[in-house]
Amino acid sequence: MTKEEAETEIGALSDELLRNQYEYYVLGNSSATDLEYDHKFDRLIELEAEFPDLKRPDSPTARVGSDLTSDLPEADHTILVLSLDKVYTEAELVSWMRKTEVNTETELSFIVEEKIDGVS
Repeated sequence: MTKEEAETEIGALSDELLRNQYEYYVLGNSSATDLEYDHKFDRLIELEAEFPDLKRPDSPTARVGSDLTSDLPEADHTILVLSLDKVYTEAELVSWMRKTEVNTETELSFIVEEKIDGVS
């Protein structure tokens, strides 16, 4: 891929993802599924890693939080709130569970529930 092609794709992905974020966080509805959004987001991360000088200052990959109201005060968590790896297949989930088991000294149990986030 040439630098010019990367610049075009980065621009298109950034614009599309920023629009999806606005639809999701502000309007409460997105024209992209979570899976579509994740694939575009991951592609943008790849391109920005390969062409760091093309990363836009407003890149969706540099964004933290949402456009939802900030009227509520921040609260300290009593335990660490860490990000989880994304999985899309049963094999990826089993791999994540095994990795988690290796990295802990306690017996694990899991609760599975539907993803609930965004405007709720």
